[in-house]
Amino acid sequence: MITKIAGLFNNSKFDTVLITNWADLFYLTGIEKVYDYWLLLEKSGKMTLLVPEIIHSQVYNLAKTSGYFNKFRIIKVTGVLAGLKSCLKADKINCLGIDPDRITCSTAEKLQKICKIIKIPGLISKYRLIKTPEEIENIRKSCQLISKIYDELKPMIQPGMTEKDVLLRLFGLYNKYNIEPSFDPIIASGPNTAYPHHITSTRKIQKNDIIMVDIGCRYKGYCSDLTRTFFLGKINDHFKRIYNIIAYIQGYTMKKVRPNKRVAELDKIARDFIAEKKLKNKFIHSTGHGIGIEIHESPRIAAKNSGYTGNIRLKPGMIITIEPGVYIPNIFGVRIEDTILVTKTGNDVLTETKS
Repeated sequence: MITKIAGLFNNSKFDTVLITNWADLFYLTGIEKVYDYWLLLEKSGKMTLLVPEIIHSQVYNLAKTSGYFNKFRIIKVTGVLAGLKSCLKADKINCLGIDPDRITCSTAEKLQKICKIIKIPGLISKYRLIKTPEEIENIRKSCQLISKIYDELKPMIQPGMTEKDVLLRLFGLYNKYNIEPSFDPIIASGPNTAYPHHITSTRKIQKNDIIMVDIGCRYKGYCSDLTRTFFLGKINDHFKRIYNIIAYIQGYTMKKVRPNKRVAELDKIARDFIAEKKLKNKFIHSTGHGIGIEIHESPRIAAKNSGYTGNIRLKPGMIITIEPGVYIPNIFGVRIEDTILVTKTGNDVLTETKS
């Protein structure tokens, strides 16, 4: 990924950047699941990993298999801040570029005491917007796996089971395919579907219940995200109407995913349609989000896209989700979500389930 960020130092006022965020570290080093080290990246191309003694051997051995081993030096330190200070002095570095959104306030304050700091939002994450062919294949595989898991899980869900019973079945499927969830799965039933981020409970599933399953997995460090809402038995007419509204607008909005499309336009398409159906105040989250190493990445599919990206346009290689939803407090909710690749001519839906 180093060649991908070649333009990082163009027209910059710094010649060294500090990376402390786990996702950016994985992106640049290929080292997964070990996070408590820092990376110094210099304009010259020199990469230095500042690694606490407690994880030094682990990082060293993981680096050997990451494919980047010969690209950086690994320094064992008693503390990353003290190690950084020594490294800056040895390399005569007086100014550091950092991402203020990826570092704690306390760490930033400590850094300012040892060198000049320049804050650049999206320092590394902006390069992660467009995925490489390898990243796309990893996400595609992740989506295929989670789609398969959903198709196997759905027939298992029966009245009399608790939500946690279903969750245990789900974890059995994760184990079957030797993968891990990309976030805490959501298994919601009945009125619990009205909580967008429901915490799976001991509620017993009833006959004719509405069920919401929001799941994802991680393959070689890359995430998938899938949500389905369905019914066990007879469908209440009111529930069916809301479901049909969401199913229609989710499908319609996905078809509008294409290069050069503003993310705010996608959000407006979904939000305006739901508002026409007198449900404006029941759609209480964004229409989607970027996905990759992290389950939520830029761009946020919303009218006002926060952070450095602003109101960006989609480009080939971006991967996003589309997930409109409506939530009626204490009664029910409906959300449908798919993971989608932006292609040169349109899009490719990566999560495909039988129902």
